[in-house]
Amino acid sequence: MKFTLVNDCNSKEAYQVLVDRTIQLIDNGFKQYIKPFPVYEIYHKRTLHNENWALTDDGNICGIVSIIKNGIGEEWQDIYSAKNHFWISSLFVSIKYKHQNIGKVLIESCVEIAKSQHVNELLIDCYIDSHFLEKYYTQYGFTTIGSKLFEFPGRQFNAALMQMKI
Repeated sequence: MKFTLVNDCNSKEAYQVLVDRTIQLIDNGFKQYIKPFPVYEIYHKRTLHNENWALTDDGNICGIVSIIKNGIGEEWQDIYSAKNHFWISSLFVSIKYKHQNIGKVLIESCVEIAKSQHVNELLIDCYIDSHFLEKYYTQYGFTTIGSKLFEFPGRQFNAALMQMKI
């Protein structure tokens, strides 16, 4: 397997992994996402800024992750304001590669990139109403540093901001 910048592979294929998994999560009751999400232009902008990465196997995209240096959603800025971190703004495993430890490899790859750039923390936010994602990230070293109720027209959900010290 190879971990590479998305602009080194097919950007639309990588984006399609994100769309397919997002639709599956919506269909499974995750209220964090709405259709359509996210806009391709946002994903493409991150690709141009070298923030989107893909894990590939024989040219097939197994998973994708967006890593933004010193970025964080504005909704979390009252909880976290330090610098020298990476924010994992999205992490998705292709439907075809579920249950093959791809998520773990993506997280480990983020840690390696962080170390190579002398970054000492990873942040990720996740939907926690089902507690699955919070437990999932905890097993790889993340701890919850804050949580909030998000309210939007027609939906609300709880989310956590999680941190991993490197």
